[in-house]
Formats: sequence, C-alpha cells, structure tokens
Amino acid sequence: MDLALAKLRKELAAKGYRRGSYYIGRLPVADGHCILHVEGTYEVFFFERGHKFDLVSFEEAPAAIKLFKERISGGYFQKKQEY
Repeated sequence: MDLALAKLRKELAAKGYRRGSYYIGRLPVADGHCILHVEGTYEVFFFERGHKFDLVSFEEAPAAIKLFKERISGGYFQKKQEY
C-alpha cells in the first residue's frame, strides 16, 4: 500500500473513525467512500453497486487525502457513537 494511504489509515483509526464506512487502498464489498492509488493516480470516489460515483483524480496524495477527509468528515461516517 502507498505510504501516504497507510498513514491516513492509521490516522483515521486513531481518531475513532468508523471502520467499514470508508475504504483506503481497496474497493468495498458493497459500498462506501474510497481512496485508491492506481497507476500513479490517486482516486477519491463513492463506490456503489460496482460503480465509482463522484470520482475525482489527483496526481498528488495530499490533495486526494484532503478531499477524502472532507467527504467522510460528517454524520454517520465520522466517529463511533459513545453510548
């Protein structure tokens, strides 16, 4: 896995983001927000029913990571609920 994406995975886990609501470096089985490093390009998109929606491609990791964080930063995707 790309080093920048590995660091992102650790960062989000440390901050308590829900695993299974986003995917870093791989496609989900069903659906979810994704960030991939494919052939020198970073892709940020929502994956559903085998299709990539709202796909944005970047040449550099920081811009892709920024957009990915923005997309998962609200609502259900953000952090685990404390009960």
